[in-house]
Amino acid sequence: MSLKRMERLRPWRSDAGGTSPWTGEGRIMQQQLSRATQELVAEEQYIDLAYSALNSR
Repeated sequence: MSLKRMERLRPWRSDAGGTSPWTGEGRIMQQQLSRATQELVAEEQYIDLAYSALNSR
């Protein structure tokens, strides 16, 4: 495929810094994954604490 054809098919253009509009989406996805991981860890800790409390009786 020629470079000109690839340029026409590309739905976005990089800015002068070499970034694309998708960069922001990737950052948002990373933040969501980080938040979900933190919530999962907190939930597991809560379950462990509740289980320990039940078994200590």
